[in-house]
Amino acid sequence: PPPPTMDSPFGPALAAAIEESTVEGARVRLLNNHPARGARDGAEYVLYWCVRSAHATHNEGLEIAKALANQMGLPLVVLSTISLGHYVNAARRHVHFILEGEAEFKTALTAAGIQHCLRIDPV
Repeated sequence: PPPPTMDSPFGPALAAAIEESTVEGARVRLLNNHPARGARDGAEYVLYWCVRSAHATHNEGLEIAKALANQMGLPLVVLSTISLGHYVNAARRHVHFILEGEAEFKTALTAAGIQHCLRIDPV
């Protein structure tokens, strides 16, 4: 699909965020048609739900979220989720590695002034 434009539900904010970021517009796609809500509409933050790629650098999704939050004048909140049920048969070292990565991710985000929340779902 073509990249979002000024006519998209997110309108000028998303188009400007794409311009502001280092992300190629063709790599951005909308997942729904709901209009964006800014601070004037009662929104309190932009949420970036990090399912994979918990990296503070070279992360195009995070770059777009940061630029969108900036364009909308809202803080960015990053939510990472880990479902321990996916790692029932994994080596403890692997789970430890994932948790270490999340700690490094949080440190980098905090240094950038971005709030990070981690949700760990039990087995």
